[in-house]
Amino acid sequence: EDLLAKSDCEVPDAKPETFENQEMKGKLEVTLASSPTKVPPGGKADLVVTFANKTKDPMTLHFRIDPLARFETETYDAKKKRADMPPGNPPPPPKGHSAPPPAEVKVAKVTVAANGSARVSVPWQAVKMKWAPDKVRGTAVERGYPRTPAGPLPKGKYTVKVVTPLIGVLEGGDHEISAPTVDIEVGN
Repeated sequence: EDLLAKSDCEVPDAKPETFENQEMKGKLEVTLASSPTKVPPGGKADLVVTFANKTKDPMTLHFRIDPLARFETETYDAKKKRADMPPGNPPPPPKGHSAPPPAEVKVAKVTVAANGSARVSVPWQAVKMKWAPDKVRGTAVERGYPRTPAGPLPKGKYTVKVVTPLIGVLEGGDHEISAPTVDIEVGN
């Protein structure tokens, strides 16, 4: 994540929407692993996203940055419903608050060696969230309406997805390349 924020990785004058999606089947494998795979309610896990180059040539991957590369987690219950989002729509922002202008969207690149891999670690916590209007000031527009923990997730099995800022890959509606998933059990 820190690497993508470095100016050496930035692609000058590039916008994410100008990148044509490339067929990566058999060339790029994106996986998600959790350590541990079972956590107590409210517990924490380290998620590791691995971008593996399955070819005999170096592979350049492109990522959206605004100004940071955002690796966001989403948690789904057994019924495929979001378990981590607060119910309903976000409340209005505090009086007198006007949102700052969005950051300039740029593109960063990382080259993965032949048969090599790149990894990013993403923290995850087994908690439900609630809207946090008190944190609107100072929160980047790109992050969406701020949320704060509102108690542990109930015991059960969950699917956790990491939505990566990877661009320029051809994929289906489930975003099987740019948004890998892992199953995590919440229990004692």
